[in-house]
Amino acid sequence: MHIPMDKAIKEAEAAGDKELVKELKSELWAHRKLVHKQGLSTGPVDDILEHIKDAILEIKRKEKLTAIVCKWDKNGMSQHKSSELVDVTLLLVAEFDPDKKALQKVWATYQGDPIPLWKMKAIHAARGH
Repeated sequence: MHIPMDKAIKEAEAAGDKELVKELKSELWAHRKLVHKQGLSTGPVDDILEHIKDAILEIKRKEKLTAIVCKWDKNGMSQHKSSELVDVTLLLVAEFDPDKKALQKVWATYQGDPIPLWKMKAIHAARGH
């Protein structure tokens, strides 16, 4: 059974286990940094897409795509200069069957420009993480 990290931290605090609290908080912050880089910036999402690899193959087939490349990946995009760009972001998101609230968050993020990775790192550094 998966215990939410916040609950695990509270339980460790209640038990007086300062080392475990420190370890769990470190893990939680590392996870949050990753989520921020992936959701608000241009961090790679390969670990997430791995969960829908079969669906990706089907999307590529249906859309007649040779590759799926992040539009913010300049190196990846430069390898497909002569290709037509087809945005399949929402098709990929749909594979995770997001609820309305999650979809609204995705849509809000999708409509804006991402925070540059260097700036995201500076934000985390300023917060002491």
